[in-house]
Amino acid sequence: MRKTVLSLLGLFLVPLFSAAQDYLKADSIARSYQGHDLNNLAQLSLNLSKNLDTDREKFRALYTWVCLNIEVDYRQFLRVDRQRRKLAKDSIRLAQWNAEYSPKSIARVYKEKEAVCTGYTFLLAQMAETIGIECKIVNGYGRIGNSNVHELSISNHSWNAVKLEGEWHFCDPTWSSGIIHVNGMLGFFEAQYNPGYFLCPTKYFHLNHFPEDQSWLKDSSFTRKEFTQSPICYRGAFKHGVFPSPGSQLMQSCFKGDTLSFDFDVLGLPPSGSYYIEIDNGFSDREMELSWLYTADGKLRCFYQFDKSGIYDVHLKKDNELLCTYSISVSRPD
Repeated sequence: MRKTVLSLLGLFLVPLFSAAQDYLKADSIARSYQGHDLNNLAQLSLNLSKNLDTDREKFRALYTWVCLNIEVDYRQFLRVDRQRRKLAKDSIRLAQWNAEYSPKSIARVYKEKEAVCTGYTFLLAQMAETIGIECKIVNGYGRIGNSNVHELSISNHSWNAVKLEGEWHFCDPTWSSGIIHVNGMLGFFEAQYNPGYFLCPTKYFHLNHFPEDQSWLKDSSFTRKEFTQSPICYRGAFKHGVFPSPGSQLMQSCFKGDTLSFDFDVLGLPPSGSYYIEIDNGFSDREMELSWLYTADGKLRCFYQFDKSGIYDVHLKKDNELLCTYSISVSRPD
């Protein structure tokens, strides 16, 4: 695909947030226990955390270990997905099935170190509770390119809420652990640790996570409708810390010749490297001219001029990684 490459002049961008806490020691300890078995979960949890000073560091060591040592079982994922879709309109039967299935999924984590999201979140919660850190499982809607896009059709994902320094934070060990590559009905898991989902600020975490129990929403005004109206965010946004600013819209419209602007928040350090867009009308892609502006409040603003009418998917990427997607309807002026 052709691409418009953007040079980001990060020296002029003021980050929205201060630099993240240093987790080098916690991650190093987690890696030193790579491959350790789960026969004594309490001892493993203690070994991972005992030489760290803060609960944040201790929880990070547990989180990193889980992400590095548990793999997504793609065949199990397909079975779970099929059953959830089958029972999506029968909440009672779905709840019964979940209750029956969860112990089997958890047992597989201990035996094979393979899991779907249920196993990841259960294991992390158990390890955290073992060392005195309150950690819960949150069930809800994971929003990706082919699920829960325009409406919340099926509860399909689980993540964790952890209480640190008296405040609840969110993290997603499943999506942090790696990527599933799919070719037809075949798929395989590639381990690829992405710590961007670890204690991600809530307003960005909820760009692709919406809880069934809405008491987990820190902003009670954030609705299901707003969730599905937001641009679709992918793991690349969390990896690079570049997110559509809250309030951005997935579906937008303009006239041929108009220029649309899109704002992004930058988490942590200014973005570096080459970013580009892909404009896809379902038949072909084409290159678009755009420019960047760093706003006074630290946002990254980009501009797209649409010179042809049609319906377009607009993808923001860094190299070959998707960050987010918009859908733009471009019409001819009357």
